Amino acid sequence: MAHLRPALIVVLCGIAVCLLAQKPLTTKVASVDEKGVWLEVGSASGIAEGDEFEVYARRKVVCLPLAPKKEEVMVEKGVVARLAVRKVLENRSLCEVVEGKAAEIKPGMTAVRVPPKLRVARNVAPYVDKLTASRQIALPAQRLRIRCRITDADDTQHVFIWQATGGCFLPPRTTVPETLWLAPSSAGKYSITVRVRDPKGAEASATITVEVKKREVPPAAYRIDAVFGTIRPPFLAASDVDFDHKGRLILLDRKQRKLVIFDTDGVALRTTLPYSEKDAISGVRVAGKRYFLSDAKNCRVLVYDDETDIFKAKPGMILGRRGTGNGYFSAPPVVDVSPSGRIYCLDPKQGFIQVFNADGSFVHSIGRRGPEPDSFKAPVSLCFDRRGTLYVLDKERKEIIVFKNDAFVGPLSVTEPLAFPVWIRYDAVSDHLVVLDTGMSALRVFNTNGKEIKRIEGEGLGTLTNAYRFAIGPDGCVVVVCRGGILRRYGLAKGDFRGILRAVDLWPLKDIAVQPSGSFFVLYGKNRIAHLSADGWVLRVFGGEGRSEGRFIDPVAMECDEDGNLYVADAFTLTITKFNSVGDFQKRFGSGGRSYSERIDSIVDLYVCGKRLYLLQDRETYCVFVFNLNGELVARYPSREGRIEYAAHVTVDSRGNTYIFSEWPDIVRYDVSGLRAGSVTLVNFYVADMLIGNCDQIVALDEDEPRLILVDLSGGVRKLPLPKHLFSQPIAVGLDKYARLYILDKGTGNIVRLVPQTQ
Repeated sequence: MAHLRPALIVVLCGIAVCLLAQKPLTTKVASVDEKGVWLEVGSASGIAEGDEFEVYARRKVVCLPLAPKKEEVMVEKGVVARLAVRKVLENRSLCEVVEGKAAEIKPGMTAVRVPPKLRVARNVAPYVDKLTASRQIALPAQRLRIRCRITDADDTQHVFIWQATGGCFLPPRTTVPETLWLAPSSAGKYSITVRVRDPKGAEASATITVEVKKREVPPAAYRIDAVFGTIRPPFLAASDVDFDHKGRLILLDRKQRKLVIFDTDGVALRTTLPYSEKDAISGVRVAGKRYFLSDAKNCRVLVYDDETDIFKAKPGMILGRRGTGNGYFSAPPVVDVSPSGRIYCLDPKQGFIQVFNADGSFVHSIGRRGPEPDSFKAPVSLCFDRRGTLYVLDKERKEIIVFKNDAFVGPLSVTEPLAFPVWIRYDAVSDHLVVLDTGMSALRVFNTNGKEIKRIEGEGLGTLTNAYRFAIGPDGCVVVVCRGGILRRYGLAKGDFRGILRAVDLWPLKDIAVQPSGSFFVLYGKNRIAHLSADGWVLRVFGGEGRSEGRFIDPVAMECDEDGNLYVADAFTLTITKFNSVGDFQKRFGSGGRSYSERIDSIVDLYVCGKRLYLLQDRETYCVFVFNLNGELVARYPSREGRIEYAAHVTVDSRGNTYIFSEWPDIVRYDVSGLRAGSVTLVNFYVADMLIGNCDQIVALDEDEPRLILVDLSGGVRKLPLPKHLFSQPIAVGLDKYARLYILDKGTGNIVRLVPQTQ
């Protein structure tokens, strides 16, 4: 037996070590705040995100019956709450309450770690570690990059919802932890909040404050921010679209053989170099930073690791080539990428899916063509949900076929059969499937169980006839490609129409009126008015020639008020027509005054400032008529002694002073009471249009050559030449609430947005 003693000692020591290792970790509650519950233990003790603790309270004191009277035992039983660790520091851990009430947890209570086998499978909410802005103090119209850093124990995919008390985000919803914030023109402190949502619906949030300071001096220069080309748009015919990981729209233009990459504001764009004539790209898919281009001519997939490789025309790898069998395609492949990174290529002609690893190595094939229930007849599109489930759309079977772990499950049972489906995509924000059903001319939204949630059916400019492909952005917008290379956009949450590109010929351009939000109206053609979004998509077209409501004979000026309502002055009918912010007719007012001095005899210009509308006319009596926004006359000036001849343009500053440009040429100021206060400056040019910009600076356009004229109220003049490749005859200028200028050029058909140059 003596020779067995060493072995016995080793076994007993091992058992003791195991018993000690299995002893639950015990700690104390350090504090409780708005972030959660802090424990006095961290990574130094082996704590990891997702660990669970039970918090105990002192319930009662037990006296031992056979012990001395003073011997008592404090028993800690009764679980107050269960915690899940969200954030781990070296010696502290932040937890969220997953069971029980946080109000019942007090500092000093005992917390015991729950063994893994006793934990309940639950979702742990994300935690925002840090929210930062590229700068804490901004100027009006300045862009700040907002970033956040998060921790999540059990999820890697998140949706970031950005909110602020002022300004706007570009875009307001992302799948990456950053966005751009456009500072408003009003000075003050603004709260910026991010809400982080994981796939199971748990949320976390954080808030920071950014201060916007008013400019002390007027801008000395402006830079180009965006170009809205109405005559030469950035693409000729869209054939496919997708969104990249930053939320930027990627457009394939087959006519010009190029990709157009729109920035997150939808207008600042980049265009790749034309791809080789040996290729005939028919489709584009973006996953992460990688671009997958389907080559219809060679039946292969060109894979680029990032957009810079596309500019260099150097694909990182090429998948497949024309042929039959594994690794070959007989038609342009339709590509998607699984959450694990594998590449799935659908061959519509051969009727099966080939699976490749991220490095391009072939794995296996899925499905087959045939009449059997588990086979394809005419597969056209595929997509993955966040769980890795594969959905394949078969237009002949009119079904969505489901695969899990690459194994056939069966068709998705939908509430109403599909009529003629042609494309399918997955919306990660709402966890819904979206199908383009051309048989119903609708986008149909289903949950992953097949229940139809909503149906988007456009009308007018938003009709979905001739649609064949679409993509879903991280902000919930759907961009649909229609025959003829036309794009239409919709909001997935509300099903609202958000604009169209390349379907309306905005020529010739005549005038522009800018809404505070940055959307704008343009007057063009035969007195038609188009309402465009802030990124240049046409939302609506109305107006036209005529005397009836909402039509015009000779519109000479138009402006928007602070609520976005539009006012159009007609020099022939001597009236002003008011439309609401979406272009619905409201009322008409103007001519028909009770006396000679109240009657409008001519209309030269129109300007809106605050709650007042200023109408400029050239006549022997009063030059300026002031109306409230309901069309009631409230003032008129100057008198005969103070008037000027050949009045051409009018603008008003923040203090109510009026500035009139006459063709002498001269800019004359009138005070709030309408009395002439003298000349601002004598100019040696003729003004095409003018307004009051930042710091009550007069911004004017030179009628004779493409120049921007900045006039200080002290009389100082600065002349800024405009780029001749964008401007030849600028005729109108507008301003939004972010202090951005919009210049309309009649010669080129461009609408160019400028922002103040930041020193």
